[in-house]
Amino acid sequence: MLGSRDRLRSVLVTAEIAITVVLLIAAGLFIGSAVRLQQVPVGFAASNVLTARLTLPAERYADPDAVSRAYRGMLEELRAIAGVERAGASTNLPLGGSGIDVDSSLAVEGMTFAPGSAPSPHVRLVTDGYLDAARVPLLRGRSFQSSDMAPNAPRVLLVNERLAGSLWPGANPLGKRISMWEAGPEPGWREVVGVVGDVRTFGPDEEVEAEVFLPHTQAPAGSWDTFGRSMALVARTTGDPGAYATALRRAVSAVDPSLPLYEVQTMDQMLEASTAPERFRMMLFSLLAAMALVLAAVGIYGVMAYSVTHRTREIGIRMALGAQRSEVMGLVLRKSIVLTGIGIALGLSGAALLTRYLEQLLFGLTALDPATFIAASLMFALVAMLASYIPARRATRVDPLAALRYE
Repeated sequence: MLGSRDRLRSVLVTAEIAITVVLLIAAGLFIGSAVRLQQVPVGFAASNVLTARLTLPAERYADPDAVSRAYRGMLEELRAIAGVERAGASTNLPLGGSGIDVDSSLAVEGMTFAPGSAPSPHVRLVTDGYLDAARVPLLRGRSFQSSDMAPNAPRVLLVNERLAGSLWPGANPLGKRISMWEAGPEPGWREVVGVVGDVRTFGPDEEVEAEVFLPHTQAPAGSWDTFGRSMALVARTTGDPGAYATALRRAVSAVDPSLPLYEVQTMDQMLEASTAPERFRMMLFSLLAAMALVLAAVGIYGVMAYSVTHRTREIGIRMALGAQRSEVMGLVLRKSIVLTGIGIALGLSGAALLTRYLEQLLFGLTALDPATFIAASLMFALVAMLASYIPARRATRVDPLAALRYE
């Protein structure tokens, strides 16, 4: 009866070990994924930046010139605030920030594309000062200037490095001409005046996309309707950006008191929110793995303590016949090593099968990452040895005479 109970305990502990190893591997994968995600360059500097979005009502801002004047007036008010170093606005913010995403097929001067193969970059309407406020690096040429926002200014645009490399690999894109939306018998060409660095627009775990930036005063016909007349204000401050939220609201109210601001947040908060799902999964599986590790350690300790108790007489006889303490400790630990080895092997096999379903949730790691599997196995083996050590050490202190009288 005792033998069957002992076997049942061993089976349960082995299953516990296997489940713990699976959870440790899952936690390790999510921790590694989160660490790699934090190290991804997002393409801009998030510190000391405050953002807020607003939408101009169509009934009062039907004229595109009225839209441009409103945003220009808000930025003038915002730039006049003490502590605001740079200010600008964009129809879309990076890292999955809100805004209507629009793309457009391009006509490129001197190039022909097969039907359906023309580049379709994402379009951003921005004001002068936006790239400086967001610290998006300028790689070639120049950024937008206030003169580009003037009526009848030459039509220009900026492209990101991804688009420049795909259209003109190895060549200088400055001075090249692109047409968007206006393609027809006489395309309305826009000159490339600068190349900016790639920004992770849709989140740090998403690939860089091709983008073009247009002056908001040079928005193609009908585009403000497409964008919903909505822009996000961006202000880089000398101090805590959150402290400037009230001042930003006043700057908007000075132009139109009826306009509500929403999604008022810092870029650091946006960056943190963009990695929140990965961090949640990491914390959840780490907590489950820690709980399972404790329970498995307690289970191993219990089985080993039970085994020592019921082998007291055998141990006493061995010691009376001259067995050394190291031999007794090895006798006790042998069972723990066998249980741990079987449990780890089952856990590794189970993890190899189950973690395949986590593949899409990982960033920069495969579901069978060998370093994670090895680290989880070694961690559990160490915990198992520590849990077994106390019962094993107690066995070496058995008094042979007392053990021989043990019933």
